[in-house]
Amino acid sequence: MDDYLLNRKDFTFKPYHPIVGGDSGALYLASHKSYSGLQYVVKSAIPELACNEYMHHRIAAALGLHTMDVR
Repeated sequence: MDDYLLNRKDFTFKPYHPIVGGDSGALYLASHKSYSGLQYVVKSAIPELACNEYMHHRIAAALGLHTMDVR
């Protein structure tokens, strides 16, 4: 399995409201059903922003720069 892909069925989702807002649209906190410590913030309202951010993180990582874990 590709380490950069997640299976939606493995997670539960609930709305996520960070203290500091942004322009990402609606956010969700995805919590793994089996591993409670494994969580991701999911950007779903504006897919283009999430896609662009994902690609920027992957390019930065390929260049050897430290970046957050994105999937």
